[in-house]
Amino acid sequence: MKLRAPFTGTVVSIPAAADQHVAAGEPVVVIEAMKMEHEIVAEQDGVVTELAVTTGQTVSEGQVLVVLQPGSGPTASDREAGTHNPVQAPERSDLHTVHERHDIGLDHRRPDAVAKRHEQGRRTARENLTDLLDPDTFVEYGPLMYGAQEQRRPQQELIERTPADGLVGGVGATGSAPGDGRRQFQGAAVHRRLADLGVRGDGPGGRGQARHAPGAGRDR
Repeated sequence: MKLRAPFTGTVVSIPAAADQHVAAGEPVVVIEAMKMEHEIVAEQDGVVTELAVTTGQTVSEGQVLVVLQPGSGPTASDREAGTHNPVQAPERSDLHTVHERHDIGLDHRRPDAVAKRHEQGRRTARENLTDLLDPDTFVEYGPLMYGAQEQRRPQQELIERTPADGLVGGVGATGSAPGDGRRQFQGAAVHRRLADLGVRGDGPGGRGQARHAPGAGRDR
């Protein structure tokens, strides 16, 4: 199938490339005539087997622009959508370290501490936050902090045993629908800090206390 110039003009761009699959209606060549650009589109799905013109070339009415071999195949839209399944690059080591530090203070990484709280008929600080705040709205302050006991204990032990120095704090939103039994703060941003009694010791340490504003309520 040959696509021909419908009138005399100048080729200003060629969106298609040789051996490229194009879909019906997809622009293949753009011609300028009388200061207006006109897209020459494929009449059916096919593969570009020959580009007979170049950008900047003046063409005459009826001149062959592109030769197409009819047939189906991946289109430009498919390629832009990533249907070629690109290989995902491995996570950078420094990002992995940061993600690991954030993850270490979450409940699923401390099953023994969580089980102990549940045996006492209590809940963890993060379980309370999950119920209090709207999903995915909590922004935590200082989760990478740990207890100020470096002279007595190894740093890695403090990172693992005293995450956030025993105080989970930050801001989140609560705007639950009326009638669901929760306190109503429609569209409000709230500041909460909860003592995490699942860490080593009896509660938040000095570092944990220092990073939050005076007067903010603390729940256990």
